[in-house]
Amino acid sequence: MIKHMRNSIRMGFQEEDIHFRHNTESVAGGRSKLGQTVEYMKRHYHKPITRDMLASMVGITPEHYSRAFKKHMGISPIDYLIAIRIDRAKGLLKETNATVRSIARQVGYEDPYYFSRRFKQEVGVAPSAYAVPGYSAGL
Repeated sequence: MIKHMRNSIRMGFQEEDIHFRHNTESVAGGRSKLGQTVEYMKRHYHKPITRDMLASMVGITPEHYSRAFKKHMGISPIDYLIAIRIDRAKGLLKETNATVRSIARQVGYEDPYYFSRRFKQEVGVAPSAYAVPGYSAGL
């Protein structure tokens, strides 16, 4: 599921956005409250974001928010946020000479070791290896 999200994120969120908008058009007069949380995650991925925070933005319980989000997106809100962060980190690792520690902070992880473990879990290689010029995953 996360792998699917990573591929979709690489395509600029187009597929998920279309799917999400289609499934939530009738909520809140066209711009759904759930859609607002998706936009919030995209704009503020570098900040601390919790399920409780997202649920309160929509005015529902965290449990109900998670169920609704997963129903419409096919992935949990936290997994969606992780996919956004990892995708942005991949770009920064390839486009800049910033350290893994710096990139971790830029994408919302205070602990660079946790970021490295999470990155490797999602991408299959450590961020330091991914950053090596000439490395290309899956090609």
